[in-house]
Amino acid sequence: MENTPNNTNPKSDVLQSDHHSAMTAEQIAKAQLRHNREHKGDGDKAVQQEAAKGKKK
Repeated sequence: MENTPNNTNPKSDVLQSDHHSAMTAEQIAKAQLRHNREHKGDGDKAVQQEAAKGKKK
């Protein structure tokens, strides 16, 4: 990254970039609902797989 006088904190570059899309609160809520619907039960599946691994030994 370039060191310019205005760039004092490179970790925040992405947050301040004008090139990234901004989502409305409604779009964020819809995306979260869709994500949760698509990944429903993933946590339970991982727990069951770990339990199955333990039984095989």
